Amino acid sequence: MAALRHVFGPGPAGAISGAGSAPHPRRFLRLGLLAAVTVLLLLGIRLSTVGNVFLSEWLTVDRRPFSFSFPLSSSSPSSSSTAASRTSPFSFRLGAAANRSDRLVDDYAAWMAAAPDTLSLTHLALPGTHDTLTDRLVGNVGYRCQDHGLAAQLAAGVRYLDVRARVQLPPPEAMDEGRASDDDTVNNTHDHDHHRYNFTALGIYHGDVYTGYDFAAVAQTVFAFLTANPSETVVLRLKEEGVPLFGRADDPPGRAPYPPANLTTGPSLSPPRPEEEEEEAPAPFLAAFAHYRLHDPRTAAGFAAHVYNVTAGPAANKTIPTVGELRGKVLLLQEFPYYPVPGFMGGKHGTAAYGIPWALASAQLAVEDYWQLPDLAHLDGKWAAVRKNLRAAAAAAAAAAAAAESVTTADSGTTGVHNGPLYLSHLSASVGVTPIDAAAGSANGSVVGLNDRTGFWLEAGDDGADDAAAAAAGAMHERSPSYTPVGIVIADFPGQRLVDAVLRRNSFLFKG
Repeated sequence: MAALRHVFGPGPAGAISGAGSAPHPRRFLRLGLLAAVTVLLLLGIRLSTVGNVFLSEWLTVDRRPFSFSFPLSSSSPSSSSTAASRTSPFSFRLGAAANRSDRLVDDYAAWMAAAPDTLSLTHLALPGTHDTLTDRLVGNVGYRCQDHGLAAQLAAGVRYLDVRARVQLPPPEAMDEGRASDDDTVNNTHDHDHHRYNFTALGIYHGDVYTGYDFAAVAQTVFAFLTANPSETVVLRLKEEGVPLFGRADDPPGRAPYPPANLTTGPSLSPPRPEEEEEEAPAPFLAAFAHYRLHDPRTAAGFAAHVYNVTAGPAANKTIPTVGELRGKVLLLQEFPYYPVPGFMGGKHGTAAYGIPWALASAQLAVEDYWQLPDLAHLDGKWAAVRKNLRAAAAAAAAAAAAAESVTTADSGTTGVHNGPLYLSHLSASVGVTPIDAAAGSANGSVVGLNDRTGFWLEAGDDGADDAAAAAAGAMHERSPSYTPVGIVIADFPGQRLVDAVLRRNSFLFKG
């Protein structure tokens, strides 16, 4: 009671605690104030958790103008990061088709072998993964987007990879060792921070969280897959995820315990300035990428053999190449380096083209990327955006097939249809929702995730895909529906059934 009196103050003179006593109005006021403070504290805990993910994504991942609010909802992010609590038929269990007699293709590692060489990549349906290398972030529900490694994804039929890299600088203790031992990652010929490093290391990150993968390991895995499966093509988005930071390739997954790495000579990621030309100070990411491409013995040969040259052939003319032109190759979608002025390309100090320039809307790409959701209640709006892009991709492919318009590429003499952009649809969302909830639905089953919504829609075929009731129930029409390619479908935690639903949109694979 003493503690309560300390909070609420003494009661009115002569008042007796117990039955029959009349509460003083001030007591109601104090109780109300205490309840309000308690609610605010609880909301602060929830919003701080959501805010941490949001701020990390905002500061290090996406620099587009953005206005956002956090409506209160009972659909808060789930704390569960496992598949065990989910019933989503289109999520997890990647590769399960290998043991099924009704699998769509005999060899998922080589499914593109059946595609005609003259077919434009824009007229295929390709399964993809978002934040491809996050499978090692076990227990980190805000950042883990996959539960299978890269090799398993490729073997299961995935052909689009989302790789996000940051320049890793030697941690401070390694700097000291480098001064003494002339470590090849440290260059001490200049006094300014920007010139103290040879930028040679790229780590794979989701925001500021290290995934446990370095770029060399990723490139080696992709190159080895293409060597073993020369019929295939891998579309790889390479994004500079943020500014350089201290880190090592052998750091454990998660946030590294290093201080911020603030380079002191101007914007660390700006293109080379005229006054820096004599000192040959390239943007750090470009320098590191050039090291892997030209000098690293683990990756240089693979780059030469397997990375498609976008400066020649149809890509140089702003069209997407054909399957035949891309067999055994990586088609890069280039989102690096990041500049304070987005879209800086070309000019005297411009960036060389290593891939198709990443853009949400261009002559070459049409990207759906509505990923910032305040809560699961907004998943309907996200699904509407995904479905709109899928329909646009299907309509473009159908129109091109009907027109049967062919062009001859100047360098190879092959014929193919080069019409319109490559469509990419992201089934991923975060900020106010966790990736696993957005993909597979809420743990209690009250919200259907994007993987299931998309999977049922794809399975229904063009004749039934707009029937919302049939799609939601996964109903298939008795007649054989028509299937039209829908571009690249990019998912978190995809299951083999979702991969099959995407692949089924390729008529050369459809078995009925």
